[in-house]
Amino acid sequence: MSTDLTRVLPRVVVPPVDAPEDAYAAALFRRQRRYLRAVLRRAFPYRRPVQHDVACADGRAVRLLNGLVREAHGYDRSPARLAVASRAGLFASWHLVTEAVPVPATDDGPAVVTAFGLLPEGRGEDPERAVAFAARVLPHHGAGLLVVENTGNSRALGHLRRPSRGGGWAPECAHEQVAALLRWYGFEIVELAGFGVLPPARYRGRLGVAASRVDDTLSGAAPLGRYAREVVYIARRVTGAP
Repeated sequence: MSTDLTRVLPRVVVPPVDAPEDAYAAALFRRQRRYLRAVLRRAFPYRRPVQHDVACADGRAVRLLNGLVREAHGYDRSPARLAVASRAGLFASWHLVTEAVPVPATDDGPAVVTAFGLLPEGRGEDPERAVAFAARVLPHHGAGLLVVENTGNSRALGHLRRPSRGGGWAPECAHEQVAALLRWYGFEIVELAGFGVLPPARYRGRLGVAASRVDDTLSGAAPLGRYAREVVYIARRVTGAP
């Protein structure tokens, strides 16, 4: 397939790096990893998918699915971020892109597209471009899954009374906004799960371990997951979508 990728970093094969050292980040990583790997096993029982991670940054989403995909491709506009990802010790190919909506490195399916850290808008990346890219990779309902992360859920319990350090409210994104964005590009949400119902501050100090265990129970696909700080949405192309 033709490509607009201007640079492809070499593939490396070494053991994956560990989860983040910060207690909250490590717990979030562990919960998302367990949940997403279960989702992929259910959705792709006969053939492992190819992962396309848009705006891959340091490769966290690739790390989450390491070993469950046939191939992993990370795309980003920042050479510095790709350099970090390429040193993370993952079996993946890293692509520096310049076009508004990159062409996928391969059309070999099935596929899973991951878009993490873009909602609310972050790192200067456009969430619409990410979903438009997903529409290229997943042209029909049976092509695979789109996984989108919202790191600023407007219904999170912690957002009700915790302003940002700058004096205003931290950026937020409602479930309805995510659904509307996905629907515009022909996707429908089939499942969501929330991670981190308790605020990160609860993970500090002597009660941090207890808070993490409580959050393990509260997080996930259960009803309380809708009120977590970070929410992961699983979506598919609607049958008959253009």
